[in-house]
Amino acid sequence: MSWFTDLFGRHTKNDAKQRLEVMLIHDRGIFDNADLEQMEKEILTVVKRYADIETGAAEICTDKLDNGRLLLSIRVPVRGQKSRR
Repeated sequence: MSWFTDLFGRHTKNDAKQRLEVMLIHDRGIFDNADLEQMEKEILTVVKRYADIETGAAEICTDKLDNGRLLLSIRVPVRGQKSRR
């Protein structure tokens, strides 16, 4: 199965879940992919001002609330507080 991995790459369960969540948000017509990517970049830019973060490990998560509304959240691993100058 090496050729399959070479073609599609190795992805974790969390990668697949994140892609599915992004697709579901897109299908619901709330945000398109470009909007989500821009939103994530802007949020990470602000968080970077205050914290040392792992940007590659950030993920967008969605949950459906009891009232039918969509909860959008971003998980960002934080290494520590950024030193003040």
